[in-house]
Amino acid sequence: DIITRGFVYAKEAEELINDAKQVVLATIEKMEVANSTEWETAQATVRTALNRFVYERTKRRPVVIPVIMEL
Repeated sequence: DIITRGFVYAKEAEELINDAKQVVLATIEKMEVANSTEWETAQATVRTALNRFVYERTKRRPVVIPVIMEL
């Protein structure tokens, strides 16, 4: 799940959120292929990928806090 608070308008957010989810999934898949399972590395990698993606799309730098839960 991706939750935004105050950096995009609701109309813009739907497409941005869907695309951001794809970025996160692609990042996790790359980590899976590389056999990287450290949760700290996963958080940092996801944060970096999302920061880059959001900046390219909005020219803003929101705080990105990835929360990874083990199931």
